[in-house]
Amino acid sequence: MARARADRRRLQSSEFSRASIVITILTCGFLLAGELPAPPLSARSAEESAATLNDEGVRLFEAGEFEQALDRFERAAQIDSKAPEIRANLGKARAALAILELKEHAENGGGRRPVERALEHLQRALLDWKGDADTHLALGYCRLMLGDYDGARRAFEESLALEPKGVRAARLLGVALERLGRIREAEQALARALELAGTDADVERRLRRLRFDREALEHYRVLASEHFRVHYAPDLSTRDVEAILSELERFTVDLERRWAVAAPAPIAVICYPPGEFAERTGLHSVVGGAFDGKIRIPFPKDLEEGGLALAEVARHEAAHMMLRSAGDPPPRWIDEGIAQVLDGQNRADWGERWRELMASEPEVGIETRDARYRDEDPATWGALYLHAYFLFRHLRAAASDFRLDMLVREAARGNGWEQAFTRVYGSPAADLDRAWRAASMTGTSDPPGK
Repeated sequence: MARARADRRRLQSSEFSRASIVITILTCGFLLAGELPAPPLSARSAEESAATLNDEGVRLFEAGEFEQALDRFERAAQIDSKAPEIRANLGKARAALAILELKEHAENGGGRRPVERALEHLQRALLDWKGDADTHLALGYCRLMLGDYDGARRAFEESLALEPKGVRAARLLGVALERLGRIREAEQALARALELAGTDADVERRLRRLRFDREALEHYRVLASEHFRVHYAPDLSTRDVEAILSELERFTVDLERRWAVAAPAPIAVICYPPGEFAERTGLHSVVGGAFDGKIRIPFPKDLEEGGLALAEVARHEAAHMMLRSAGDPPPRWIDEGIAQVLDGQNRADWGERWRELMASEPEVGIETRDARYRDEDPATWGALYLHAYFLFRHLRAAASDFRLDMLVREAARGNGWEQAFTRVYGSPAADLDRAWRAASMTGTSDPPGK
């Protein structure tokens, strides 16, 4: 986003305590904080040897030892493969292992591999067990993250069939439908989520945006290239649209080559009438562009008034598009940091603001700033933009564009962003940030803090 200026021995299912694993999933503009619990198990009442193994599995499951529990259930199934309770327990143990993979995914900087492993566990789980609403929600999340939008849609619909009041499933169903280009159905799903939630600013904003999108996609003029379809209001001249399209295409082809990442195509680009960008997108009035599956660009004069140039915004949003095509979505600070150092905007006047920020919060690391980020709070996003920009400017100056490009390539191979940092720069991102900030404050690194 470009900014101007800145789930004992044998018990019935209901008697089991649910082993919950709290995970936070950030995707598609929604922060999903809540529990995807390991589901309750069923105990076996016949076939003593199989029952003994099943009971051992139940105890292990309750203790959170899901891999060992799965081993006991698999051995029990070898003895009595038709026992419904044992097969259900097999499925539930695999579903619990999937949740552990997603927890790892959330805590360790992402990466495709934990999501792929979680998806495999869930698919096998559902061969033995019909699943509950949370299991299908997790399945949908995995498919959404891996780009299988129609598979995600089906999983979210199944979750809602099992739990009609599932707000998270309704939200993400809207996201999947939007990605499939089914705008009216996405609107209906988000309207359902909003009705279930009562109030939800994120859902309200996305719903309002979708309604305006439908208007633009159905009624605006269109100019297309290999990767983009620009939808523009009559107020915008064809010459300006051609300039936007040319810069988007040129920069995207360059990043495809540098990062070995294929751009999605076609990407919709919506250009807004004068003064209507904030109202139609629900974004802050100083935002100078956005990418959320579509590239959104204000009227050129609106950009000029905010100190931005059309080509800079086009490059910035194209960088976001390509970073999010590189497998797992990056943390915001990586997304914004890389986009800022590549967009070409002159940020010479940011140095003093950075020094003031470091003087007031010298111990605050970049990951803390990312956790603090609130889109409606200019202080938190402003601080993150500054920090991310100068950190990546330092990394670029110290190790060239080659390593920056290799960082994205590593992430695109399925490694998490944290692992990619360690492989390319030799240290975790937090360590690199800490060392750089210390040098910055002593004046031995750019920008100097004193």
